[in-house]
Amino acid sequence: MLKKFIFMLTVVFITCTVSTTYANTAANQAKSNGERLLERLATFEETIASGEIRTIDSQYDALSNEIKKTELSIGKVSGKSNRDYLNNTYVKPAKIARERVIYEVSQYRLLLIIENQVYEDNVEKAKANLEKLERLKKRAVEIKKAGGYEALPEAVDFDLRYTEDYLAGIITPRGIYISDVDLEWESVTVMNDTNETVDISGWYLISEEGNQRYDFPEGSTMEAGYYIAVLSGPDAYDGAYEQLWTTSYMWNNNGDAALLYNADGELVSEYR
Repeated sequence: MLKKFIFMLTVVFITCTVSTTYANTAANQAKSNGERLLERLATFEETIASGEIRTIDSQYDALSNEIKKTELSIGKVSGKSNRDYLNNTYVKPAKIARERVIYEVSQYRLLLIIENQVYEDNVEKAKANLEKLERLKKRAVEIKKAGGYEALPEAVDFDLRYTEDYLAGIITPRGIYISDVDLEWESVTVMNDTNETVDISGWYLISEEGNQRYDFPEGSTMEAGYYIAVLSGPDAYDGAYEQLWTTSYMWNNNGDAALLYNADGELVSEYR
């Protein structure tokens, strides 16, 4: 009877020891994976701060894989409170960083698909994906506003919109048009999306809110694929691709549409 009791006690002891060892091993593995995740997260956040969407995209999947690996290891840790602590310490900040750029990465990857379709002359599919891109952009604004995510560097959106405009121009050439208006910096960019140099002498630009008018001077030409930036405000200047309107402020920062007319007084482009 005593031998049986000692045997049972030994079994219980061994079982508890094994369970404790397994629990410690699982927790240590989870922490080890979590630390690696935080290291990758630090690099990822530095990349986000750089504003380089291509590099952000190149690191996105690796971060996602580390998140998944860490989550799986945390799932093997005993005790809900232990798992919650590990998830909040390691997984949550990584997911926030990933969610902060998920829509931009999605846009970037869709633009790569559109680019391939353009060069394969698959215009209809490229057009359909441009429409999909527009829906994705709107969804991104809604989700980010609701989630209160920290804004990304302006360079990210600039690169995405520049690529989008370039591809859209190939798919559906837009002639001479207003490609960008920066109300704060008092800058209006006019693009020549044609295959030839265009004389825009006598064309004019209107600031809708104040009905101010800028007339392109005689001899103003735009080479194919190039732009002219019409500048106003105290820092305005003339340059190779810049034209000084005035050093006074001309645009309403609370909202102002730019209208472009040709020499015949016909509205050819507007930016709202």
